[in-house]
Amino acid sequence: MTDGTEIHARPKIIGEPVKRTEDPRLLTGLGSYTDDRQVARMLHVAFRRSDQSHARIRAIDCKAARAAPGIVAVFTAENLSEIRPLLATSRMANYYATPILPLASGKVRYVGEPIVGIIAESRYQAEDALELLHIDYVPLPVVIDAEEAVCNGAPLLHEEAHTNVLVSREFKRGDVDVALDTARVRVKGRFRMHRKTPVAMEPRACLAEYDAGREALTLHSATQVPGHCSRCFIRCPRHARSPGSRDCAGCRWRFRR
Repeated sequence: MTDGTEIHARPKIIGEPVKRTEDPRLLTGLGSYTDDRQVARMLHVAFRRSDQSHARIRAIDCKAARAAPGIVAVFTAENLSEIRPLLATSRMANYYATPILPLASGKVRYVGEPIVGIIAESRYQAEDALELLHIDYVPLPVVIDAEEAVCNGAPLLHEEAHTNVLVSREFKRGDVDVALDTARVRVKGRFRMHRKTPVAMEPRACLAEYDAGREALTLHSATQVPGHCSRCFIRCPRHARSPGSRDCAGCRWRFRR
């Protein structure tokens, strides 16, 4: 069978009423999402997130939060200093991989960046304790326009990169100058790509279970990229790693290793 014949033999998907085999189970309430799993003596974590887009963290006062009812632990970046940052590596030339830390260390770079994690016996206690935290910021200059951000002297999000341009790529094919010179019609335009944010059909959720008898750590996560999650577990010493996820709104995955 030739490639062309094989392509035409494939069933059409776009624009066709494709029967979904998973619908009966999900529509009858038999789906299994991360939040459906109940574990004995489960603890809950809530995060205090930055309300500043760019600022130094001068001090964090956690004393009152640690003394609140039901609080098991309060973590800042200082408590997690032994955890190495994740790096989104790439083979692209002149690419700078910004370190990804579990909690902001030294400064915040966007509104919503997690700064403090509070672990409590219930979600309500964790959320209430967030209100008892006091974070002292030193505001830094901000830039909201991408063109201004690449100018000399613009405030830097990552000072160690010495630039706000983390990667620059150029795409071309053939002789562009000849093509433009011989073109009967030329169309010129300036295009700006707006920011975008994914909006999940279900909240992001993670549930970690540790089995001391098997020395196994299992992660249930509402994710469409279980492979990426598994890489985080490579850093866990001694423990067997078993990242997994069940149903996820918009996608279903199961990953174990």
